[in-house]
Amino acid sequence: MKGKLDACFLEAPLKRFGQGGVVRRRRKQRSVSALMRRKPFVCIGAMKNFAVVLTLLAGLVVVTPGCYQTMDNRSKMGVPWKKDKIAGQYERNVELVQAGARKVLQFNGTIVSDDIVNRVLVGKVDTRTVYVKLTELEPALTQVLVQARTQGGGADIDLAAEIDKQIALQLR
Repeated sequence: MKGKLDACFLEAPLKRFGQGGVVRRRRKQRSVSALMRRKPFVCIGAMKNFAVVLTLLAGLVVVTPGCYQTMDNRSKMGVPWKKDKIAGQYERNVELVQAGARKVLQFNGTIVSDDIVNRVLVGKVDTRTVYVKLTELEPALTQVLVQARTQGGGADIDLAAEIDKQIALQLR
């Protein structure tokens, strides 16, 4: 179309005087401004592509998390960089703390696993998975680590803190 608009013809039936012939009419020549004749900058398309790629990569990072380590030394899919553990120390022996942790998990949900050798309790509270690990620091001092995760692998630090607080209250 570049400047050839004046050479285009339109054919229309001739209705004047009752004749059935065809008359050719010329189209008016249109003026195209200088701004419309120039091509757009090449770098704008590259910048748009770069922005689209960056947006897709950011979405990919959010959608595909990584793996986190559970208390029973297993890896599960989830968001690894979120805080999900609460630690507490109690001046009681391991057996008393373990009995208190069992009561708390049974009260709030169900116990799924009880590893006596590694002293790790796994329980389900609603749809959350709760891990309770007991470590004997001294004969009368026990450390409790509570980890809580959602079904999708997200951290639930509020539930972990609540379970840790209930274990402390159970030991009174």
